Amino acid sequence: MGLIEIDRCLIDTYIKSFLGYGNRMAKYWLIGMEEGAADQFEKVYKDITAWKDNGAKEFCDILEGNNKDNCIPDVKKYFFDNPVTIQKTWNKLIRLLLCIDHDIMDLNEIREFQKHHLGKRDGNNCLIDFFPLPNVSIADWIYEGKISLKFLNNRKELIREMAPIRIQRISDKIKIYKPKVIVFYNNSPDYIKFWKQ
Repeated sequence: MGLIEIDRCLIDTYIKSFLGYGNRMAKYWLIGMEEGAADQFEKVYKDITAWKDNGAKEFCDILEGNNKDNCIPDVKKYFFDNPVTIQKTWNKLIRLLLCIDHDIMDLNEIREFQKHHLGKRDGNNCLIDFFPLPNVSIADWIYEGKISLKFLNNRKELIREMAPIRIQRISDKIKIYKPKVIVFYNNSPDYIKFWKQ
């Protein structure tokens, strides 16, 4: 995929507009750094194009555009397999949500919550990514040289350019939707600074 094939405006719009998965009216908002697991820009671009085709919503159902027969292996194992694989980061967030209303929980309850309630349009939670572009890890950057947007050259450029925009956008949505509880889940110094803002 060359630079000429990529819609720069679409990627810019996605980064500025897309907030996350789930119910924006939910009591519980879970705000993290970025989605994981993406190892190829082409996959990310395909997902962004699907986001546009599904209406370019600020908040989507986590399974929007996916079903048991047309999803990638990660989606299948986390939502459609029987039993589903408990995702490492979500596991901790689900435990937190479940312990609010339950005294005891087991792995089956965590699996069921992940499969049927996490990031769902009608659920009690909303998953928001501070930066909406996925990466394999904090050390990886799959976007360099893939698109001629200067702020995608490296993570430092993205943070400098987009952090103020994302802080303002998320803050505005918090004021509008007034979630009961907001959980920020990244404790690196840079992100603690963003969470305070």
